Amino acid sequence: MIRAMTRAATFFLVLLAAAACTEHGRDPTTANGLAVTAPANDLQDTTTLFGLPAEGVSALFGEPRLTRRDGPAQVWQYANAVCVLDLFLYSDADPTRPEVTYFEAREGGNATLDPLPCVRSLLRRSPQGA
Repeated sequence: MIRAMTRAATFFLVLLAAAACTEHGRDPTTANGLAVTAPANDLQDTTTLFGLPAEGVSALFGEPRLTRRDGPAQVWQYANAVCVLDLFLYSDADPTRPEVTYFEAREGGNATLDPLPCVRSLLRRSPQGA
């Protein structure tokens, strides 16, 4: 119970921080300098995913394996033999333009992983990241 509350509090704080840093009117093909057509090995830091609009996510990873709505959030899931990546997209000011505000990489079960190798492995497998 305490772990769930801690995760929820951490998630909320990450959302607040991401919302405070959101820029509007950005080119949907980039996020914090990351071109959506960049090869997987060019990705040096997963924080560049924060603020990436839905179109950019699709351009980087292709179609998600799973999508769902949790209240105001959209959760997009990508997976391969290496990991599962959950991306949480929220619409800040414009409800038609959700952006990545949180993400988590994990093994097939629930153990969390360093997201960078996971993201790189998913980019290598997508047509845009090849």
